[in-house]
Amino acid sequence: MILALVSRRAPLLRSLINARSGFLDGLSTYLLKLGPHNLPPPFNNEIDREFAASPHVAAMRLRLQQVACLLAQSLMPELDTNGAAPLHLINFGGGTAIDSINTLILLNQTRHDAPRDAASRSPSSTWTVMVRNLVPRRCGYSVPKGLRLPACT
Repeated sequence: MILALVSRRAPLLRSLINARSGFLDGLSTYLLKLGPHNLPPPFNNEIDREFAASPHVAAMRLRLQQVACLLAQSLMPELDTNGAAPLHLINFGGGTAIDSINTLILLNQTRHDAPRDAASRSPSSTWTVMVRNLVPRRCGYSVPKGLRLPACT
């Protein structure tokens, strides 16, 4: 009851309380990943900032940072070796694909900060990148042609 009253003035907290199907919508998830000091209006009220600063949400941001770093570290050698091959980053759930975006930012930073000794790392070399965001449908996902996923159980 108290939580319902408090959430009337806190749209971000309200989205968590009213989450359907066991997950948050894409905008709320994105806003939580921004952190308490980067929330835009109308989400920058005191209650939502406190919620965004909570240990659980901070752990979610840390996980996002770790996933992006691990992806960038594992992809960089492959992109250096075969920079002409397209890079497909696949996200499940239809959210904001922020982990893929952060990975691309880190890859770009790594690429521009690295010494230019290899031709594959020259500033003129380009990567073809596709971010695929699969949206849930019933028990499965809407899957692009040619991509196979395990059957849902």
